[in-house]
Amino acid sequence: MSRRHSVFKTVVGLAAAAGAAKVGYDQYKKTKEKFERQEQESESELIRKYNTIFERRVVEADEETFQGCEINAVGAHFILDLGKSVFTKDVYISLSAKASSVKIILPQNVGAQCDITRTASVVQNFAEDTAEEYDCRIFVIGDAIGSRIEVIPMSFYADDDFDEEDEQKTEEAASLQEQKADEPETAASEAKEAREDDAPETKGTEEGEEIPISGDSGDDLEVDEVDKD
Repeated sequence: MSRRHSVFKTVVGLAAAAGAAKVGYDQYKKTKEKFERQEQESESELIRKYNTIFERRVVEADEETFQGCEINAVGAHFILDLGKSVFTKDVYISLSAKASSVKIILPQNVGAQCDITRTASVVQNFAEDTAEEYDCRIFVIGDAIGSRIEVIPMSFYADDDFDEEDEQKTEEAASLQEQKADEPETAASEAKEAREDDAPETKGTEEGEEIPISGDSGDDLEVDEVDKD
């Protein structure tokens, strides 16, 4: 009886899980359709809407006068690249992020200020408007729940690339200089070894040591007498 009861509970649990999964999928499908419809309708409006749910998406606003936008991200990784956009005035970005990563890339002459309500979230503004050199500003307002928000100037990436390239060139120049410094010592060492190899072998004689005369040891040496006048 207990075994039958256990099997019944397992079947009921699987059915409940399947039902919950279907409800979740239906909700996701409805939300996605709603997001797509809102974004399509905003194409003809001054303020565009960028909606994304459970996906990775990159939006590049090339050569357009940026007037501001709305971002709604749910469980997504969203990048808004405004590096080539034209700014003629201060604009606003309305942001809503839930369990998402949102990155906004700005031109070098545009600063940013963030007013975002955070709940278990991180907001990093690398283009904070603290200098007078910025021509225009973006005000990012909204809320973030379990998300990470980054506002980054284009030069942020350019500086990193330059630093890596410059560091590599410096290391190569230092290595080349060390090789040149070692070349004279190596050449002198090789020349010295060559002289030692070409020099005839000589044996020193100690004082009182007889120098052996070449010839067969068994042969008698004939000495001619020289008459003196």
